[in-house]
Amino acid sequence: MILPSSHFFFTSSQAVDAIIQPLKQYFGITSFIYQKNFDDGTEIRLFNQPKWCAFFYEQELYKQSVFESKPSQYVKNRILWNSIPQHSAVLSKARQFNIDHGITFVEPVSDGCEFFFIGAPADKPEVMRRYVTRIDLLGKFIIYFRERATPLIEQAKQNKIYIPNKFEAAPLTLIETQCIFDTQGFLSALQPQMQALSPRERACADLLLQGYTIKMIAKELDLSPRTVETYLEHVKQKTNTHSKAQLLQALRKLTP
Repeated sequence: MILPSSHFFFTSSQAVDAIIQPLKQYFGITSFIYQKNFDDGTEIRLFNQPKWCAFFYEQELYKQSVFESKPSQYVKNRILWNSIPQHSAVLSKARQFNIDHGITFVEPVSDGCEFFFIGAPADKPEVMRRYVTRIDLLGKFIIYFRERATPLIEQAKQNKIYIPNKFEAAPLTLIETQCIFDTQGFLSALQPQMQALSPRERACADLLLQGYTIKMIAKELDLSPRTVETYLEHVKQKTNTHSKAQLLQALRKLTP
């Protein structure tokens, strides 16, 4: 597949690069990709390395990547690239663009699965230790990116692409591996954007506290139930909760 350089995925690369400055400054990474595979087979990508992503599509490397299967195949995970033998073919191509020593955050959502790919140059192997020892900070960056990049993500959705039979062609196996992943400068760089819930997230959370169901919230706010589920999933991530009961408990503490 060849995408024109005028496609939004490519024209947004500088905006993406500006958002990931904390990662570049405090972790030394040089490559970042946000990818979302939707249940209906469509996908979006935002990245700061357009040459690599153009090559990825042209060479149909999605047929060799373990991150291109059906969204239902994945669970929430953090995966170091060098721990996935099945991914070596894609990684060897990425090294041609000086992209190496990476980690991927796998984040299932209500309508698909999100992937956050973070990579460093080949001569920076020490970044691997930073990933492992500061995994919580990277998790905070995922939340930060979603908030800062919301307009880009929404525009990317208007330019979604469909690759026929991509799910069927991609490898199905993915090693179950967890990295056991904490620094003032990085946190302060993210702090201003992480203080509060977005207006939509707050509206969904307030109605949930009032006893509304997902469908009731959706009707009240004129949203789809899946969109409400996505907003509430983001609230869970911001409040570090994993169940509805935990979320309600956390929201009660936050509500004056």
